[in-house]
Amino acid sequence: MTTDNKLIFQMDIVEVFTQLKSREDGLSPQEAEERLAKYGENKIEAAKSTGIYRIMLEQFMDPLIYILLAAAAVTTLLGELTDTYVILAVVFINAIIGFTQEFKAEKAISALAELTVPISRVIRAGKTM
Repeated sequence: MTTDNKLIFQMDIVEVFTQLKSREDGLSPQEAEERLAKYGENKIEAAKSTGIYRIMLEQFMDPLIYILLAAAAVTTLLGELTDTYVILAVVFINAIIGFTQEFKAEKAISALAELTVPISRVIRAGKTM
């Protein structure tokens, strides 16, 4: 939030209370309920995980992979099956490595999200809750 080109952390406390429509003794329980109804809960939404099949499919959605698959088709038409097998092996090895890295990264992100337990203290009508 900004006012007069100032960020919240650059304001003095009176400006912050004015900008946030609050006061030093906190919101009243009624005001807190009204804001909860109007704005919803103050929660960080968890990112949706990508399915295993989607991760694997995405490994083949690269223009360079298309070029390699086209090269494999051309070498097949020319009768160079050894070259076709090598190209296809490279494509599949690349897919396996990419899948493994993305799957591990997604698991790590999920584990980090589970570690964070948001706890906050608020002042409501002069009482810390």
